[in-house]
Amino acid sequence: MSEFKILWIDDDVNGPELMSERDALEEKGCIVTPITNPDQLQLDTIPSYSCIIMDLFMPTGNKMSFQETRGGSRTGFVLLKKIKEQYSDFKIIVYSVFEVPEVKSYCKDKKNIEYWNKSSLTADEFAENLVKYIKGE
Repeated sequence: MSEFKILWIDDDVNGPELMSERDALEEKGCIVTPITNPDQLQLDTIPSYSCIIMDLFMPTGNKMSFQETRGGSRTGFVLLKKIKEQYSDFKIIVYSVFEVPEVKSYCKDKKNIEYWNKSSLTADEFAENLVKYIKGE
């Protein structure tokens, strides 16, 4: 059994939409810390986690502008770039329903970023793939 600490940034992380994924991760021994608002993220805590899972479409919070996030449609992308500026080697999974070419291209060009579509994996596949990703398999 794995014991990885996962930081999950998604305004729906505590909702029924993602409960199966969270349960599957916990069954694999992962400890999930949910953040539902980008304002809750403290960048200096990132190294204490094994991986970050994040959505793209989220409320802007108070630290990012409506324009900067294109009305919330790029909140996760803005946050992703801020994290990568400070922690370029940190493992991140962008987990979104939407295929955003600009973000997918950014992920391909950077080290340790995966782009997974929420509708293409079962909860068990998601958890298994995440553990493999963290382990580097």
